[in-house]
Parts: sequence; structure tokens; C-alpha cells
Amino acid sequence: MENLGPLETEILGILWKRGPLPTGEIRKELEKRGKKLAATTVSTTLSRMHRKKLLSRQIGASRRGVTYIYKAAVRPEDLAKTTAKTLIEKLGSTALLAFIREGARNLSPEQLEKLRREIEELSKRRRKNAHNH
Repeated sequence: MENLGPLETEILGILWKRGPLPTGEIRKELEKRGKKLAATTVSTTLSRMHRKKLLSRQIGASRRGVTYIYKAAVRPEDLAKTTAKTLIEKLGSTALLAFIREGARNLSPEQLEKLRREIEELSKRRRKNAHNH
């Protein structure tokens, strides 16, 4: 998955939150967020995201005839994983630690506990593998 531009990221956020939407509804959502874009700009971006396999689409009906209904084809977790890998490749593990610290500030106590358990499990596996070599 390649890096996403701000508009692509915003469109995915809308579809993750709202579910499948026709092109016109996506444009309306973008307008509500202060993005005044031409219909052709939104359509071109959606088509490009479909080609990149970020979105799936099916044909639907609208007041004006036929339209595409778009759905996110990637999960937020997959995008986050790819973004983190890219960050590590470009900036190193120090950047990853800063990323984790900042992100952890937004987690609920339950999410923090889950993260702590996952880190502990990873540490156990690393120690076990180090022992076996």
C-alpha cells in the first residue's frame, strides 16, 4: 500500500465512519469538513483510489441516473500498520517510539492494557528466540 495523500486519507475516514456511500454523498461529507471540491476532482480521486485497491465500488442508482457506491477496501488497522512500517523505514525506531508515545495518549485504559499485554508477549517471544540461538 503506497502513501496516501490528505484527501485520500480523509475519504477513507469518511467511509470507515459512514460505510458505503455514493460519490455525491462523499463530496457532501467533504464539504461539511470545509473541503469545497469540484465533482470531477472527487470522482477522479475515488477512481484513482479504486485502481489502487483502497476502495471497492459497485454501480447504484441516484436521482441523476447511475452512480458508483464506494466502500473502503482496507481496514484502519492495515493502513496504520503500513504507515508505521513506512515511518520506521524512513525515520528509524526512534520515530516509532515517539509515534507510540503520542498515540498512547489517545488510548482508553482498556486499550493501554491490551497494548501492554501485546508488548509483554512480544518481549517473551524475543527472549525465548534469543535463548534458542
